[in-house]
Amino acid sequence: MIDSTTGKNVAAKVPMAQYAMYWGILGTIYFLYSYWFKIYKKVKEKSDILLFGYIFIFISICTYIPFENKYEIWAFIVLLYNFKSGNSQNIKSSPIL
Repeated sequence: MIDSTTGKNVAAKVPMAQYAMYWGILGTIYFLYSYWFKIYKKVKEKSDILLFGYIFIFISICTYIPFENKYEIWAFIVLLYNFKSGNSQNIKSSPIL
C-alpha cells in the first residue's frame, strides 16, 4: 500500500475515522452530536437498561463496530429516537414488549 499510486483499498482501523472519510469531519461531528447529545438526556430520564445499551453501542461505534450492516444497532437507534420523540406509550402498549 505504501507504493500504491491510487487510494484504492485505503481504510481506517477505527469506524469513526472511516466515517470521517465517507461523510467528512463535519458530517461525523453532526452524527455524534445528533446521536449523543440529543438522545442522551431523554434516555437518561427513561430507563437504566436503555442508558446502558446506549452507552455501550456509542462506545462500540466509536471504537470497533462499523454499523453499515448491523441492523440491530439501527433498530436500537430507532427505539431511542422513539423514546426521544415522546412516543414511548406506543412501545409500552405493544403486545410484543
